Amino acid sequence: MRFAAITLRVVVLLGVMGVFAGLMCADETETFIKEIIAGARTDSQRSIKLMEAVSLTEGNKKLQIALLEKSVEYGIKGLRTPDDCSRVQKAVRMLARNVPEKESYWLSQQAQIYRRMHTLAKSKDDKEKVGAQVVDLLIRAGHSAAVKGDWKASLSAYSEARSAAMLYKQAVKDNLSIRLRTIVNLSKAQEQVGKYIAALAKSPDDAELRSNLIKTLLVTLDDPVGAAKYVNTDVDQKYQAYVPLAVKDVSEVPFEGCKSLGDWYHKELSKNTVSSVKSNMLKRAKAYLQRALSLYDKSDISSAAMKHRISQIESELVKRRVADPLICVYCFAAGKIACPLCMIAGKSTGKLQCAKCKSTGRMKCASCNGIYGLKCKACGGKGIVYVIVKDYFGKRRMPRTCSACSGQRYIHYSVRSKHYRSGTCSNCSYHSPKGSDTCTACDGGGGSKDCPKCGGDETLRCTHCTSASGI
Repeated sequence: MRFAAITLRVVVLLGVMGVFAGLMCADETETFIKEIIAGARTDSQRSIKLMEAVSLTEGNKKLQIALLEKSVEYGIKGLRTPDDCSRVQKAVRMLARNVPEKESYWLSQQAQIYRRMHTLAKSKDDKEKVGAQVVDLLIRAGHSAAVKGDWKASLSAYSEARSAAMLYKQAVKDNLSIRLRTIVNLSKAQEQVGKYIAALAKSPDDAELRSNLIKTLLVTLDDPVGAAKYVNTDVDQKYQAYVPLAVKDVSEVPFEGCKSLGDWYHKELSKNTVSSVKSNMLKRAKAYLQRALSLYDKSDISSAAMKHRISQIESELVKRRVADPLICVYCFAAGKIACPLCMIAGKSTGKLQCAKCKSTGRMKCASCNGIYGLKCKACGGKGIVYVIVKDYFGKRRMPRTCSACSGQRYIHYSVRSKHYRSGTCSNCSYHSPKGSDTCTACDGGGGSKDCPKCGGDETLRCTHCTSASGI
């Protein structure tokens, strides 16, 4: 009855708004939302009502998006059960399809939902899987923002990813620390550009300020299109000649232009810069030199020199690939990641690591709990004790078998009776070391058997590079 009443109110309201549905202003949308959630007592109920109303607004995409966004807003506040998580997750996915320009934000929202799912998870395995998903979603959010050049949003997402990776003990945490160093520099540069632009608006004739702005855009942020907007006759002649050329697609630049730009990026712009900036400048130089080589139809010293320089640039790029903010943070474009199953102290060994026996292949004897044989304290390990005996001739000191160890000189602990018994443990008498037994978890293999996950290779194929995010 309650749902029917809600549906009726929604249908009536939609009918009233009818022809104006596509032109609803912010105030009308807000009024509409308030009408839908009227009577709801919890955020979860509000979220459910808004989701139900979405199906009644077909044909009005803008209104549907507004309802979904509000449903997610309330839903995330009221995540109490797995069903709540599934419902809000569905709404976020719908928004991701309809508003792709906010992909980074929706991925971060999904990560929030998975954080709650981690709390609700019961088993250790489930918690580990959900924790890894949280980290992956935040990394994808950071990558999505980075692709668009929004370094501030990327920094926020990657910072959250590192914190989550540390909390959920994910191996990628160290790689994320490296990635963050790169993005911090880019975020600061982007902020500096904003200050330069504001200052230049007040002092348009300041040539030094203009040059600093162009250099930051062109080199640090690798944005020749943005830099070209501020090039005029007051700046360095190389900026005037090369920046407009760098704006063009590489395939449109003629031989001489490619050769000049390749030299400029390699010999000048890549010098005295941080590793991430140098990497971008070298990639530009390589692209121009490869284009120049393809246009050069001679086989002489010049072509050999270009090939040699391209080879040098490629070698330098391999060394600096960890600084590239757009490559996979899990494997840094290597295509492989360290196997987590056989990892010890941050390094994969390729061998099965048994947590029960610490990879020794041995465990405490199940019969004596490792207490194979202790020297009897009652007799000092002699097996006999002396007692004073009175007879016809007086007092005499006589030897007797020690009752504590039954004359066997040693005692051992019995797991079954939970008491000490005479003699040594018969179950592990022939084992080495004494008091041990073959580990039941790894059948004595310890660290000698190949890891079942990587087969002894120590690495696994990186599956994140082929994910939908494209990293």
